[in-house]
Amino acid sequence: MIGTATEPTVEQTVEIVAACKQQTIVNIKIRNWLGSRQTFNATYTILQPTGGHGLQVQAPTFLDVPGGQIREYRFSVSALKPCNSVVRFQFTNPSTGDFTLADARIQFNEGGSMGTINFNGNTRQLYRHRLDIENPSSKRASIQCTSTHQEISFLPQSFAVAPQTTSTVDILMRPTVPGSGEASVLLTSEELGLFKYLVKYEMKNPGVEKRITFSAPLGRDSQQYVRFMHFGKKATLYQISLEFPAEYSLPQRPANAPDMFILESKVMQLPADIDGQGIEICVPVKFVPSRLQDTKAILCVRGAEGQEYKALLVGRATAPEAQGPIKVPKGKGLLIEFKNPLDTATEFAAQVDQPAFSLDKKSFRLEPRRSTTLTVATKTEAKATGNVANTLGIMDRHEPLKVLAYLLTDARS
Repeated sequence: MIGTATEPTVEQTVEIVAACKQQTIVNIKIRNWLGSRQTFNATYTILQPTGGHGLQVQAPTFLDVPGGQIREYRFSVSALKPCNSVVRFQFTNPSTGDFTLADARIQFNEGGSMGTINFNGNTRQLYRHRLDIENPSSKRASIQCTSTHQEISFLPQSFAVAPQTTSTVDILMRPTVPGSGEASVLLTSEELGLFKYLVKYEMKNPGVEKRITFSAPLGRDSQQYVRFMHFGKKATLYQISLEFPAEYSLPQRPANAPDMFILESKVMQLPADIDGQGIEICVPVKFVPSRLQDTKAILCVRGAEGQEYKALLVGRATAPEAQGPIKVPKGKGLLIEFKNPLDTATEFAAQVDQPAFSLDKKSFRLEPRRSTTLTVATKTEAKATGNVANTLGIMDRHEPLKVLAYLLTDARS
C-alpha cells in the first residue's frame, strides 16, 4: 500500500465577539493524537487585520498534553479599534516536526463605558477628574474630547500622545443647575479609537454663600453691592428678591412697616458665559434703618432653571449722627427737612438750646418715612457777636431720652 501525507489543515476554529480596549481570554482545545505525552511549541500569525487597529496577542510559548488527552490553550487578545481579526496558531512537536493548526476568529466591537466618573456636591463649584490615556502603538496619536453635557469641559480640549507613552487629560464640570443625571465623555482618536466614560452627577444649591454687613446711623442709609458669579452657558434672566425667615424677624415690628433693605431692581439679565471664566452678578442693596436694632434678611437671586444664589444681609443701626454745621443767615429763616426714620407713626418734639434761635414748630406727628420741614431763624433782639453754637434736637416725645436727630447750627450777629 502506498500513502501520501499532506500538510495538516486547520482542525478547529474558535469564534468570539469581544470589546475593544479590553483584554479577552480565548480558549483553544488541543488534542494529542499520540498515546504518549507531547510538548508542543506554540506560535501564532495574525492573518487579519494587517495593521492599524492595535491588535495585541499575549500567548504562552508551549503546551504539554498527555497522551490521548485534550488540554485547553489560553491566550489573551485586545484591539484598540473595531475590526475582524484572524489569529492562526501552530502547535509543533519539536522532536518530530508534526504540528496541528487552529484559528481564532475574533470580532472586536466598541465596548461600553471604560469607567465611571462621579461628581457630587454644590452647584458652581469646579469639579475635576484626571484620566491617563495610554498609547501602546508605534505611532503618535491625536485625541479630541467631547461630551454630551454642555457643562463638561476638558483641559486640554485636544492633545497628542507619543508612541509607547501615557498622557493625561482633566475632565472638568462646573454645574449651574441643581439635579442629578448621567452624561458621556468621548475621547476620539484615529489611531487609538474611542475612549468612552460614563459621568454620574448629583448637585444641589449651596444655600447661603456669603454674609454682607451694613451699618448706618438712624436717619441715614448705606448701600453695598452683593456680587455673585454667573457660569451659565446660555443667557439667563434672574429674579431678585428678599426673604425674611421667622428667626430673623424683629419683635413687635408692624406687618406694613417699610423695608429696611431696599432693592434697586428685581430682575437682571446676564449673557452666556462663553469662555468659562464667569460673569459677575452685581446686585445693589440699600440699608435704611428704622430701629436701633440689628436686622437680617436673605437676598435671593434665582433663574428659571433652578439656579439660586443666596446671601445673608445683616443691617446694624447706630445712633443718629450730627448733620452740619448749617449756617443760618442773619435775619432770615432756614428750612431744614426732617424725615421720620422709624417704622411707626411717631410724635416728635423739637427744641433749640440757645435763645438766639427760634423754631416755627415744636411738636409734630409723622408717618413712617414721611418728611416735614422746620424753620430755624435768628431772633432780631439777640446781641451775640461772632459764631453762636446751637443744637437743634428732635426727639420721640414718648421716649424723651432718645435723640433721633440733631443738627449743629451757627449764626453770625
